[in-house]
Amino acid sequence: MKKTLLYLVLFLGCFTANAQFDCATDAVPIIENGLVSTPNTIDGIYAAGCFSDTVDSNGDPLYGIWYTFTPNANGEVTITSNLPQNVIPNSTDTRLSVFTGSCSNLICYKSNDDTSNTVYLSTLTFPVLSGVTYFIQWDSYFDNSGFDFNFTYTPVSCLKVYTVNAPTNLTDTTATLHWEASLSNPSQYEIEYGVAGFTPGTGTVVSSGTNSVILAGLEAGTIYDYYIRSGCDDTNFSAWTPVNKLIMAKGCPYYSGFDTDEQFAGWTSSGNGNGAYGLGTLSSQSQSPTKFWIFNTGTTGDMDNWLFTPPLFLQAGEAVTVSFWTRCLTSRNLRLTVGSDNTAAAQNTVVWSNSNLINNTYTQVSAPVWTAPQSGVYYFAFNDKTAAAATATLRLDTVNFSSTMLATNGHALTNAVVYPNPTHEVFTVLSQSSVAIENIEIIDLNGRIVKVFTPSEQQQQFSASDLAKGIYILKISSREGKTTCKMVKD
Repeated sequence: MKKTLLYLVLFLGCFTANAQFDCATDAVPIIENGLVSTPNTIDGIYAAGCFSDTVDSNGDPLYGIWYTFTPNANGEVTITSNLPQNVIPNSTDTRLSVFTGSCSNLICYKSNDDTSNTVYLSTLTFPVLSGVTYFIQWDSYFDNSGFDFNFTYTPVSCLKVYTVNAPTNLTDTTATLHWEASLSNPSQYEIEYGVAGFTPGTGTVVSSGTNSVILAGLEAGTIYDYYIRSGCDDTNFSAWTPVNKLIMAKGCPYYSGFDTDEQFAGWTSSGNGNGAYGLGTLSSQSQSPTKFWIFNTGTTGDMDNWLFTPPLFLQAGEAVTVSFWTRCLTSRNLRLTVGSDNTAAAQNTVVWSNSNLINNTYTQVSAPVWTAPQSGVYYFAFNDKTAAAATATLRLDTVNFSSTMLATNGHALTNAVVYPNPTHEVFTVLSQSSVAIENIEIIDLNGRIVKVFTPSEQQQQFSASDLAKGIYILKISSREGKTTCKMVKD
């Protein structure tokens, strides 16, 4: 251990024997990189802000231990307690808060509880500005015993983007990307994107003068990777962000059996901590062919666990039918919902529910038809609301989405069929009555007529080879009237 750090250890060890340790008078300045050892017991004054708790996990008062750091140049700091000596024999659980402002007016800047779901030690990397004092607090929420942590400061002239927000304004072919602005206030940002798995340096690069960008001309249902970096001047660029995912909205029809990475891409989940959930991989227990989703009950509290679909772009008046297979040997409470986002709070419409679902063998469920009230992106979700019970498994598999468009006269489309759908090169429009189709307009989701056909027969084939991939509305006219349907070009 370096002499400076040894001095800190001796100082802290002496201090904890005499008084409470607070931010304003006792925070220890960190002046160089290296290992820091806290006192044997964390018993200083705790400041809330990054975490809302008022007592620790045992209901006892919270305590803190304080440090400060003031860089002399812009840069990046990494603090970690994820060290071998904190695992064996101590098995320490740590929690870290970083504040700006002043000790009398602390402003939460960054925080970290656990490095991962299985590692309860803390790791945090964040940008810092020259001359700004950062107040660092370790607290005793889980354990008030002392531990070691590493502190690393690296000067950086052009700071990168540290936080990338979720994409917004999704359609089948466009999306808006957002991120928190770099502290270096760069003149521009560069964004490189490509189909998931592309090699950085081979993708499409666009620039933006703000911390957002609109991407257009994307492919429906495709998953993209993207990276962002700051451009502080023509020759000074930051490091790229880690990879981020953009999942374009799909259109109906859509199917997933959870069996491959492609089929499961875009599905997300969340829960309330009661009952386990996740992918099942034992093929003998699937409906078809190899994988399925599991909702397990828990014994300590009622379930509120969710499985969200990828985004689906639906037209106003598009009538959607969802079918799926379930198997459960004990009574379960399952719902199918729909909303504007893949969060529990946004799932405000119940499409189907069964509070006493029991199927000894796989049984298919067809939910009531749900009609999109307006054009846009929707997320469906399966929600397990089963009450606390002995551990048992609900299996979900083979989810299908199909839809029809409403005719202009308000009746469901029944007199015309478009196939294959999705289509690649050629599609067929078949009138199910004896009346010939007179006009077909192909309209993109921006409302533009991109192609017009004037057939004169009851059934005719048309080329889609020159259409960009995406979702289109077909307005089909005959002397009987007009109807619309949706076609997906892949």
